[in-house]
Amino acid sequence: MPAWLVAWNPLLNPWDDMSQDRALLAERGHVDFIWNCGQNRSIVPGDRVWLIRLGEHPKGIFGRGAALETPHRAPSWRNPSQMQMFFPIRWTELLDARDQKILLPQPFLKSHPVLRRMHWSPRGSGVRIPDDVNEVLETEWRQFISKLDSSST
Repeated sequence: MPAWLVAWNPLLNPWDDMSQDRALLAERGHVDFIWNCGQNRSIVPGDRVWLIRLGEHPKGIFGRGAALETPHRAPSWRNPSQMQMFFPIRWTELLDARDQKILLPQPFLKSHPVLRRMHWSPRGSGVRIPDDVNEVLETEWRQFISKLDSSST
């Protein structure tokens, strides 16, 4: 299954209602968003989508979901005179990106023997993750989530 990396930068978009979004996910089992994917037109429904926090520390993966539809053109949220591609994502896992302890940290991603083959500081969203890297990321994510779950009980 193809996988894509999308980015959130709190310096550009504070995401003030993240706690509410996480509560909605806990209640319903998912939360849906429209996300920017640059000029990417290759995303299809069902593709894996990973969410990484960039811009300021802490940096790392904090969300996992799937594309709901193919991308569509719309005005950029930062500059409405420019058109970009956006697509809906269903997040099924969304951690608190403000807490360093519950992000799969960027230094780990950059130092892992397989994961380091991916550029974990993209300039935009909608970057393809190689299949072999995604396979390892899925495994590392499950282990990471399992450790979080066991430490919270």
